[in-house]
Amino acid sequence: MGDDEREAVWLRLPQRQRLLQLAAACGVLLELDSLDGVEWGRLPDGSRYRFDEQGVLHRLGRDGAAESLRGDALTPQQAAAWLRRA
Repeated sequence: MGDDEREAVWLRLPQRQRLLQLAAACGVLLELDSLDGVEWGRLPDGSRYRFDEQGVLHRLGRDGAAESLRGDALTPQQAAAWLRRA
């Protein structure tokens, strides 16, 4: 791993930590996808989720439907419940 790649990993760690906590609250291991250069967590049902810089939680359903929820005041369990709802 080169210096640039190592630096990029370190810069993504805080974001990945939130994704990891949310995956754990959903009872799954963290699976990552990159869509248009942005990392998303992936749930077993195929839906994806990510937090943006403002703390908004984004969900992209496997059908392509996009939803957002202000996520910075939510517990991981509350955010997980929102992600898992049908």
